[in-house]
Amino acid sequence: MSFVRWLFIASVMMIPSVARADHPKLDDLLGKWELTDEVAGIPKGAVFDFQKDGKLVITATIKGTKQTFEFGYKLEGKVLELSFGEMKDTTEVTTLTADELVCRDNDGITATFKRVK
Repeated sequence: MSFVRWLFIASVMMIPSVARADHPKLDDLLGKWELTDEVAGIPKGAVFDFQKDGKLVITATIKGTKQTFEFGYKLEGKVLELSFGEMKDTTEVTTLTADELVCRDNDGITATFKRVK
């Protein structure tokens, strides 16, 4: 296979993953995601459940006790807005594939998740 043909095939195969990162879709975000490393005091293994009704349920084991927290969320373009009462915060979705979610907040802190199957 010629180099040009290989390059064309490789670039076509990459288009869907690039488009998904540039324009994340709510349907791709829905479901459960497990945090792969501790970030900002949230322990590794915490599960983020993005529900269709705009509710985000986070379940984490903190000091040996399983705890559940409920937030609101909204996805607009690449911006994921989280809310708890009057408090709101935003983070950017930098990667969203079938198996991986990566978000980066305004302070440059990155959180990586894998889809719970």
